[in-house]
Amino acid sequence: MDITRSMRRWPCIGDDNDRHITEAVNGAGAVCVAWGDKAAGLARPDEVLSLLKSLGVAPTAHELTDRGIPRHPLMLRVECRLQPLGQLFQ
Repeated sequence: MDITRSMRRWPCIGDDNDRHITEAVNGAGAVCVAWGDKAAGLARPDEVLSLLKSLGVAPTAHELTDRGIPRHPLMLRVECRLQPLGQLFQ
């Protein structure tokens, strides 16, 4: 099964997902986004970034893919360090 095609047809989010994200980031020292290139073209990454912004959270990432998407952890070099997501786009 092609998971990317499946994600485009049936969003992998439940009714309570935003609430769970909100609870998880409350008081977190850092919030890392890392969905990888398979999320390209999906609406959910932008929705999550908007939610984080509305909560006053400045997301971090390790690095971006060539497409400008926060790289998935399985694709990271061992020496990567968290950086503010806004700095990675500069």
